[in-house]
Amino acid sequence: MLVAGGLAARSALWYETADFFCLYQGARSLVIGVDPYDEAAWRSTIGGPYSDPRGGVSMPPCPGRYGYPLWTAVLLVPLGALPIEVASTLWMALSIAAALLGCALSWRAFGGTSRYAGIFAVSVVMSQPFWIFLLSGQTSGILLGLAGTVAWAIARERERLGGVALALLAFKPQTSVITIPVAFVQALAARRRRFVVTALVTAALLVLVPLLFVPVWPFEWLGEVSGRRLRVITQMPTAWGFAAQTVGNTAWGAAFLAGIALLTALIARGRADRVTVFVLTLPLSLLATPYAWTYDYLVLAVAWAFILARAEAAAPLMRALLLAAGLSLAVILPWVLYALSFTRGEEALSATLAAATAVIAACAARVRPRDVGMASTS
Repeated sequence: MLVAGGLAARSALWYETADFFCLYQGARSLVIGVDPYDEAAWRSTIGGPYSDPRGGVSMPPCPGRYGYPLWTAVLLVPLGALPIEVASTLWMALSIAAALLGCALSWRAFGGTSRYAGIFAVSVVMSQPFWIFLLSGQTSGILLGLAGTVAWAIARERERLGGVALALLAFKPQTSVITIPVAFVQALAARRRRFVVTALVTAALLVLVPLLFVPVWPFEWLGEVSGRRLRVITQMPTAWGFAAQTVGNTAWGAAFLAGIALLTALIARGRADRVTVFVLTLPLSLLATPYAWTYDYLVLAVAWAFILARAEAAAPLMRALLLAAGLSLAVILPWVLYALSFTRGEEALSATLAAATAVIAACAARVRPRDVGMASTS
């Protein structure tokens, strides 16, 4: 993994003009005793311009102030203490390993067999979100690893592991805005005490430990993400960006989101066990969030695994349809929409990928799983 991480980081010139640099500088700010939400200090910290892999020089993509909750920077403090070359290599090695782990755990959680395992693995590696993740050094690999862990933990009733992993999905919270609360409320309603307590303790630590670095960090972070970060909402592959680009008004995003959520619920009605609900909330979270890019869509690999694993247990016609749909969602549609984004100058139409994933996964939920262990989670 170190070799893969080093190759990815080196080819991106250590991500100094890509997204990982912002993550790195947030952690480094804490190492050197600087508030990353102080705009003047932040501009001084990130510096630039730097050499760009495409040739020439560019500034880092870190506008304004640090754009993540401070717990993200705290979790990355060990990397912030290292030179950028070493930090980016370790980060990508960890991220690639996490992505592979997330895929493997998802496949096992859904009762997938060796028959389609290779197809699933290749489809993820060939997907557009995976390659954009490699180019940007974003958090996508870590989030996929955590999401796969939650799915496996729920399916196997590993409550403490599931609670920790669910809380840690808040590493980049805007991509789990529906998933985290729904999974938590489900556990609370089912009186799964170990899951609930572990999730609460982990969440409390995520909030409280950063207070030792910046006591007012929650207000500073919310001020940043509710301000200038929303100026590009119309360009994003979310319900709000899709509505802005198709009907000219972001407010219609609520109707689009509600329609997809309702359709998904109606299709999966009567078959939505705990694992299935978790899977369906992942694409719905990406639609609901005000801020996401297509590299965040790598977490949809959990849903792709669900679709392909259920395809194995389906009747021949349904199997063919689910297999074709799964491959289209993972490989064909993301690349087609990404190519289209270059002609439009924005990625908003890629929201259809999240919407389609939710609906197809709901259809897959109608197929009875072969793995008896999954049925026990209902």
